[in-house]
Amino acid sequence: MKQTLLILLSCAFSTGLLAQIEVTNSTFPNLGDTLFTVTTFGQAGISLGDTGAEVTWDFSTLADGNDNEIIYQDAADGSAFDELPNADLLNISTAGEAYYQVTDTEFLTLAGKGEDPTGFGVEALVRFMPPIVERRAPMNFGDVNTSESDASFAFSSDVVPDSLLENIPFAIDSIRIRINQTRTDVVDAFGMVTIPGGTFEVLREKRTQVRSTRVDVLSFLGWTDVTDIIAGLVGVNAGLGEVSTVNYLYFNDEEKEIIANIAADETGEMITSVTYKFIDLLDSADDIALDQSQVIASPNPARSEVVFNFSDMEAGDYQLKMFNVLGQNVWQQDYFLNGNETAVVDLADFQNGTYIYSVLNEKGQTLLTKQLVVLK
Repeated sequence: MKQTLLILLSCAFSTGLLAQIEVTNSTFPNLGDTLFTVTTFGQAGISLGDTGAEVTWDFSTLADGNDNEIIYQDAADGSAFDELPNADLLNISTAGEAYYQVTDTEFLTLAGKGEDPTGFGVEALVRFMPPIVERRAPMNFGDVNTSESDASFAFSSDVVPDSLLENIPFAIDSIRIRINQTRTDVVDAFGMVTIPGGTFEVLREKRTQVRSTRVDVLSFLGWTDVTDIIAGLVGVNAGLGEVSTVNYLYFNDEEKEIIANIAADETGEMITSVTYKFIDLLDSADDIALDQSQVIASPNPARSEVVFNFSDMEAGDYQLKMFNVLGQNVWQQDYFLNGNETAVVDLADFQNGTYIYSVLNEKGQTLLTKQLVVLK
């Protein structure tokens, strides 16, 4: 569904409608594109500003954070392409494989393959039906769109630790995860945004999302919803139940990176993270690269403790940080590393769920980011 917000348009006409841009499909990622962004957490001082026309946003004080490099490959190179013949593009990251479809009017996420998003520690192919709309074109001030998507996948209970199922009073054969996502997108403002390194003319889209994740088990009773029981054991980091979030996305009509993506809680006011276009990243790429094989967490999933194995590290001071799925820094430690080293981390104070760990150098540059699952 697409309609026009008359109030927003009236505001635009009164302040100079011709100043707004139109974002077209020329900004959709293509085969071979590499997009560079930075993700930083907890930007409490950022002001989201007003809705309407000719708004100015100053995000120039955004801190440095985790550097992201998204490379769009041919989907045919992916391990799940046979099951996703409509996929055009693929991105492979530490989280797994993401598959996309590109049309004249939409850039869509079809599926993801990798560690399941609920924190059970199993590999799954999660297909979204219909696909999730990541970008639309043309995009104009006043646009309103609503969408809904579902996904489900099942796996044997044999691969799940007994501790997660011990409160269920009957034998279980299989587990099924059901995900429903509803979203409302409103292009509620246009103007100029400044991020570290540059200023861009943008349209701002406010995305309000409600995501419900439920867990069913298969027994002699058939499929039974046990979300409330499992959530109490897996913990909030697994994202079970209903979670509401708001994102503010700033689109330019030339750049393929989204200039800024501000993630907030359900009120839209408490900012949890900001991802923004990294300007001049290529100039410093040699300083912020670390091979994925140089830092390995074992075991993963982990229970009481995890051992970080560092290999071939250049002598120097490093920092190891861990974040929960809300982007909150929950643990960090400084190390002097030289060559091959190990570090043992006690997980007694960690809840079950999925965490992100990052390795930073003495300049504060993020060298590597990977996932760790904690299952007690």
